[in-house]
Amino acid sequence: MTDEPNTQSDLWLRIRRDFQSGDAAAVVAERYGVSERSVQRHAAAGGWRRQDQRRDPARERLVRRGVVPDFSLPPGGDTELEKTRLAHEKDLFTLLVDPQPAELRRYAFKQACEAAAMRRPAEAASWMRLVVLSQRTGRTLEQEAGPFRDTDHILAAFLEATKAVEAVDALVAATAERASGVSGPQEDAP
Repeated sequence: MTDEPNTQSDLWLRIRRDFQSGDAAAVVAERYGVSERSVQRHAAAGGWRRQDQRRDPARERLVRRGVVPDFSLPPGGDTELEKTRLAHEKDLFTLLVDPQPAELRRYAFKQACEAAAMRRPAEAASWMRLVVLSQRTGRTLEQEAGPFRDTDHILAAFLEATKAVEAVDALVAATAERASGVSGPQEDAP
């Protein structure tokens, strides 16, 4: 008896089961001979959640709107892959909020190396062109930078918004706690 699925729906049922049990989309895709992007599309369309991911709908909405960056690791997410993903997201956030020529060169060079290692020479060449361009213009950009730039003000506004989001989260948690009937000692009426 083979372990091969008989129909297309059997295939996707197995893929869903493996994905939801905690296997990465890339691993599941390789196991069943489909593309990683197909697994990701089916997961998004079907609302599949991996077993190792906790769900926080309020935070997900804020991340989707771009109010809060998604720097959090899922529970038990201290794997090397998750650490790499977290570092990559922090790099992107830094480039967005406070772009520096040296950081751009470092990021572009890192991406060029990754593309070359993955045998994508055209992409590696594109990233290297960005490295060269940022070397040419970097000194000029650094000389033109003033003590407080627009990005500094944007970053300050972002940090204030983050504080407001944390306050709202605390308020929501307190409201949920009161609604569930768990509250502090009640005063007796005289």
